[in-house]
Amino acid sequence: MAENRSERLVKDFRESQRLDRVADYVQRGRKYGSLSDDDLVAKWLASLKSMADAPREPLPHVDEFDDAEAELVLRKIDPPYEEAVVHFDRYSEAADAEIRAIQSDPKKLDDLKRRLVEDLLAFQDAQDRSN
Repeated sequence: MAENRSERLVKDFRESQRLDRVADYVQRGRKYGSLSDDDLVAKWLASLKSMADAPREPLPHVDEFDDAEAELVLRKIDPPYEEAVVHFDRYSEAADAEIRAIQSDPKKLDDLKRRLVEDLLAFQDAQDRSN
């Protein structure tokens, strides 16, 4: 099936955010740069487990996860997703519950949609201006 402009925009937006996180990590000094590959993978798994253990209070676990993932990207190491499935599933269940709570509150849902649309439109505008 052909990808439409909206789908491409969302994919590009997500990739741009990922690259921004990697660039931010590098600017902050690559705090996991001195870890061995095995220790880095262990850090990535541990931070994901921490996010799943405390899904309503993800910070600083999300930051640790993002930084470990950024270091993996820089080293061109694929994260061990197969080992992480149980943690992703637990975190996804909590995220789904949060989404259901937002969906049950029309004002929160409208605010979320508005912010997402604003972010995507700003990204699209920046893309259009760069071409």
